[in-house]
Amino acid sequence: MSYAARDPRRRGWWSYMKWCIRKYDSVIPAVAKTELERKELEAVRSAVEKTSVMSSGQERIALVQMVFWTRSHNVPGAAMALHVSERTALRWHSDFIKLVAAEFFGADLLKEVSEEEKRENKKFR
Repeated sequence: MSYAARDPRRRGWWSYMKWCIRKYDSVIPAVAKTELERKELEAVRSAVEKTSVMSSGQERIALVQMVFWTRSHNVPGAAMALHVSERTALRWHSDFIKLVAAEFFGADLLKEVSEEEKRENKKFR
């Protein structure tokens, strides 16, 4: 069972952001029919740009491409292909989804969610 399925705070936006990321590669930005679709595509495009300038940006983009766009690998398989640990790949995967959400919803919303996650994680340790 995925973490998103276990955590009720992620149930809505986490899956929605993953769907937006998957859709990004198959939709031409000029074809965005609605304002919402344009906002989704812009959030993913901005996250891709910000990720690509990070120190491990090219590897992170390669992971996103393998997992979301070509769907040739799952996260552990992409980790093996990129020669990084599975934990690192999971963190990059999560960071990218959160970055898209920050671009889409605004950073303030995710800051609140992040603080709640920290409090919840302390309960489980």
